[in-house]
Amino acid sequence: MPVEKLGSSLLADARKEANAKIRNAEKQAEELLSHAEKEWMEKEKEVMKQTEEMIKEERKERLAWARLEGKRRIEEAKDEVVKKVMDALADRFKRYRRSAEYRNFLKGLVKKAEVEIGKKGMVIHVAEGDGKIVKGMGGVKEDLDSLGGVVVESRDGSVRVDYSFESLMEMKKEEIRRIVYDGVFKGRK
Repeated sequence: MPVEKLGSSLLADARKEANAKIRNAEKQAEELLSHAEKEWMEKEKEVMKQTEEMIKEERKERLAWARLEGKRRIEEAKDEVVKKVMDALADRFKRYRRSAEYRNFLKGLVKKAEVEIGKKGMVIHVAEGDGKIVKGMGGVKEDLDSLGGVVVESRDGSVRVDYSFESLMEMKKEEIRRIVYDGVFKGRK
């Protein structure tokens, strides 16, 4: 075999081998690229899934907070209405003190306290101007800082009955609150 044929045969074999290696390298590169793309798509799906879950969770948290905040504000508004009713009630007590019915009411409170304390040695504390109403029912002091009503105590101070308007309102506060809630907010959540 001549050298030329041998050279061209070697060259052809080298080209074949080079082409085969190139095809093999291209195939491996395609496989690596395909694998990398597949991996990337899976990671992207996982990240998207995690992001969606985070968004859903944050949405739930924000909605829960908004509901809670809404309920808190509603309760504050309801409490404000109850406070206004209590203030209006205090204003009515002020006007009630000037009425004719108040005299009998005040005497009735003293008699009620008398049952608990006993008539002997009873000291009756009333607001300024109310002393003349209960005069003769016990020792009277016009030293009560109140909208009206009475505070009655035994002479030695061991027993004390508080029927001041403020105390009566405080005793009935929950009942008043319930009445306001039922009357104003019934049927609302």
